[in-house]
Amino acid sequence: MRRGATVLLLGIWQAAAAMPTLDLASAADHVRAGACVAIGLEAGGAFLYQATASVDGLRGSLGKYAVIRDEQGRAAPAAQPLWNAAALLDAREPASRAIYAGQRNGKQLRTIPLDWAALDQAQQQLLGTGPDGADDGLGLRRLAYLRGERLLEASQPGGLFRARQGVLGATAVGAPLHVSVPVAGGADPRYGAYAAASARRAAAVYLQANDGMLHAFDAASGNELFAYMPAALQPQWPRLSTPAYAASPYAEGALAAGEGLVSGAWKTVLVGAMGGGAQGIFVLDISDPARFAEGGGALFEFTDADDPDIGNVFNAAAIARFRIDATQYGDFVVVASGYNNNRSDGAGRSSPAGRGVLFLLSLDKAPAAAWQLNRNYYKFALPPATDALANGLAQPALIPDADGSVRYAYAGDLQGQLWRLDFSAGLPPWPGATGSGAPVFAASGAGGKRQSITAQPRAVYAGSGLLLLFGTGKLLERSDAQDKSSQTFYAVSDQPGVQRSATRADLAPRTLTSDNAGNYRLNGDASAAGGWLLDFPVPGERIVASPLTLDGELYFTTMLPGAAACAPGGGMYLLDAQSGQAPSGISPPWLALAAPPGRAIAVVSDRLPGQPDGAGGRMMQTRNTVVSGGSAGKPAPVVLQKSRAGRLGWREVVDWEGMRNAIRQK
Repeated sequence: MRRGATVLLLGIWQAAAAMPTLDLASAADHVRAGACVAIGLEAGGAFLYQATASVDGLRGSLGKYAVIRDEQGRAAPAAQPLWNAAALLDAREPASRAIYAGQRNGKQLRTIPLDWAALDQAQQQLLGTGPDGADDGLGLRRLAYLRGERLLEASQPGGLFRARQGVLGATAVGAPLHVSVPVAGGADPRYGAYAAASARRAAAVYLQANDGMLHAFDAASGNELFAYMPAALQPQWPRLSTPAYAASPYAEGALAAGEGLVSGAWKTVLVGAMGGGAQGIFVLDISDPARFAEGGGALFEFTDADDPDIGNVFNAAAIARFRIDATQYGDFVVVASGYNNNRSDGAGRSSPAGRGVLFLLSLDKAPAAAWQLNRNYYKFALPPATDALANGLAQPALIPDADGSVRYAYAGDLQGQLWRLDFSAGLPPWPGATGSGAPVFAASGAGGKRQSITAQPRAVYAGSGLLLLFGTGKLLERSDAQDKSSQTFYAVSDQPGVQRSATRADLAPRTLTSDNAGNYRLNGDASAAGGWLLDFPVPGERIVASPLTLDGELYFTTMLPGAAACAPGGGMYLLDAQSGQAPSGISPPWLALAAPPGRAIAVVSDRLPGQPDGAGGRMMQTRNTVVSGGSAGKPAPVVLQKSRAGRLGWREVVDWEGMRNAIRQK
């Protein structure tokens, strides 16, 4: 099963004074904290896609950049985009756009065109609601405005609604997601047939924007294929055309895509987190994005109206396979509860416990069926360490078994607890996957203060167990931008099946020292079976995006919120994942800590011929280009080159003894 690659960005929240909850801030606040650039990499590394937001959070753009080679053969993004989706959308006739909305009919979710005649009475009333909350009779014109009609804006003669800088809204939290054809392979013959039938499917780039829509753009041309407005976000419709627009979030979560069995047939599905706009997620059938409404359309939504333990979800969910009986498997959306599930958003229920919960939502749920616990969805509660602080669960790392089904899941929470859920024993409802035991790790700084985990961990195999790689820190509350507390990157060893709770005292420390030029060198020779840790050298430096691993090496960026909009600080780190030491063969041998600002990275890897090895072959050389979102509005690369022991090829020597003797006689 293929899961789409995503780049994770998080939003900003404001803490309530007397309640352990987090209050969502506006899109403009997202931008002021530096959430201005997000990138996504196309499979193979030939192109990357960058979404940007204007400094006021009112306009967005999406560009496609070719990854080209310079005179030395190094990969770098082109200076100019091949297309700009925002400009193309501004030039398009609004009536020609394929825009759809979710519409609830009892328990069933239908996909309808965003046309007045297709809307039900409740939707028409929402569009007819003016700023004072009363029906103003402008529903038809407000609908045309949402479709992109610019003549209805207050800056035009006779205009009625909020003036826009462009039709495409800002992307302040999420990131573009490129989805191409299904990968070949798989034991199920039905999957092989589906992959073959979809081999010529046009690639698409998906993006959530603060205009309340999920947009699908053709990856080749940049033209919009369709847009979708989730049903759970529709209570926000009256605000989209008002001057109060910037004060609220709309569609802003991360995206994930992959293949799964839906009602017995293979489909490509997309999962969208609804961020601060609503509590929950939505799932679409994107098997043929050019004919979205003719296929499955919107498959389902899962919100706090379905289960009060789901909160505001920002992280990208996952699509994964689980064993459901001795011989059968099921495909599920795996999503963490996120934040604020103990506060109702007005559309559903709240959870009095305010606990972190992991959900498994069956893709095989019948469209008209209600959500039923332990029938078509499962959930696993993970208790907070204290009820005095707000808590929430981030997206887990999933560890597969030999058959490809999920065996373990590791997830962190706001109170610094890293949990392991065990799916290896038993069948649904998986009695081993509970939070009744202790977490496998408790993150706290040198002074004992809890460190929040808001980014998805990574896991690599180490001996007979796993090494869990994750950083701490958050950018969820408005006060976080001024937080100067010390944060840490951890590598924690875990033996699945062994219950223990580790602390920083079990880990070997790594430290950074700076030279006069501002470069940092990594120190720390001690080793420990429990793993290692690295405290960040700059107060307030933190992790808000999941790390990457490649060829045994660890890449991650840190965020240091800046005073100016779209100008955060931070750096890019490259370490040996197992030891926490600087990787061997890196040129120059300094640890990079001055990468272009940005909270997400993509790595383009090249394998190149190196120097002759004296034995008829050549050493293998690897050159990795790490691309981060630049503050100037275009991607910025950092190139790291290293040499590795190995060969690019072999040649057979038939009579090696004769060749050796001939050389000796010369």
